[in-house]
Amino acid sequence: MRLGIVLLIDLLQFSLGASPVLAENRVALVIGNDLYSNLGPSEQLERARRDARAVGDRLEALGFAVIRVENATRQQMVDAVFDLAERLKPGDTALFYYAGHGVAIEGSNYLLPADIPAAGAGQESRIRNAAIGEADIIADVKAKGARIVILVLDACRNNPFRSLAGRSVGGERGLARVETASGVFSIYSAGFGESALDRLGETDSDPNSVFTRNFLEALSQPGLTLVQIAKRTQETVQNLAASVRHEQTPAYYDQIVGDIVLNRPALASTDPDAVPRRPSAPVPLPNQTPANMTLEQKAQAFMEARLVAAMGTPSDVFDYVLQNYATNVVYYGKETTRGAIAADKAKYFTKWPIRRYTLVPGTTNVSCDEVAQSCLLTGQTDYVVSNGTKTLSGRATIEVAASFLGGKVQVTVENGHLLSQ
Repeated sequence: MRLGIVLLIDLLQFSLGASPVLAENRVALVIGNDLYSNLGPSEQLERARRDARAVGDRLEALGFAVIRVENATRQQMVDAVFDLAERLKPGDTALFYYAGHGVAIEGSNYLLPADIPAAGAGQESRIRNAAIGEADIIADVKAKGARIVILVLDACRNNPFRSLAGRSVGGERGLARVETASGVFSIYSAGFGESALDRLGETDSDPNSVFTRNFLEALSQPGLTLVQIAKRTQETVQNLAASVRHEQTPAYYDQIVGDIVLNRPALASTDPDAVPRRPSAPVPLPNQTPANMTLEQKAQAFMEARLVAAMGTPSDVFDYVLQNYATNVVYYGKETTRGAIAADKAKYFTKWPIRRYTLVPGTTNVSCDEVAQSCLLTGQTDYVVSNGTKTLSGRATIEVAASFLGGKVQVTVENGHLLSQ
């Protein structure tokens, strides 16, 4: 389940394309473990990976850069948490989602990797050392200065180490209540001492667990705070579980000051200044610049022409790329063919037919090599895109390298990232 979409706003005056650009201040790690190689058939799960994929998809749609891991060993989980922490800067928002088995041992919660060893009564230390501690994840992320840390654990299934003889490793059901650190919001798929349902029964065809399907529904509603998301998830999960005579009420703990909204509402399209208008003038091409211009002047004219081209029709954009891009371009860090870039941009501009891009004064920089007849152009642009009912706006960086040999423009590198949205 799990992962969302990424809004690639091509600010490069026209660079909205294939490779999605994510907001720098939101990073998520999403893990789904279904298959446990050392546990019995009855302890294998069916929906954890699908849950993680769906959550990941939704988070990408909300502007998160998402790290995805499935059926991860302990080392892979350790590496993924390290990756999450390394991507964070002070002030960022971090989200950790886990679907799979978890156990509570002596008041602490542990998430079980796919290679967790089998264990019996009295072997708590073996599991502690082979699992990933909830407290350790929070500590690693907080150490990087993240302002907001969100922990979502769909890991309250029955303890896979429970013993028929009456003793088990860890608590019989669910996770334990732990003290939440400042700046952390935690939500668990079941209350402490409760177990979470993977499904409602044999006839339940929903691809996601009872908790995650309802969490996703609440997360998809614009304008809800984290607390409102938790409350709505609590209510819907409780009602669904009760329909099959099961007690499950998600628990949450909030140590964040203020209201946090992950799914921000779109700007009101009734505001005439918020919705960009399609340009009425024909799209000028950079190749139309006078021959007596200096190389730097040509580059400046090219920069401005790209902005105008970015506000044209999808067919204009497609033709523009075919005319002004090299056969192969380093496109957001990946070598991509001109045709693939043209198709990608046309698709994006069809989705957002109304667009406005404006260079931020004082941010443009042009560096040219007269011998190679090439220039590197960088800067920032403010953007507003709309489909008539939904409007998005923000600011992004732009970086374009282009060759001007023989009076013909050929883009060779395109890059950029969102600064705000």
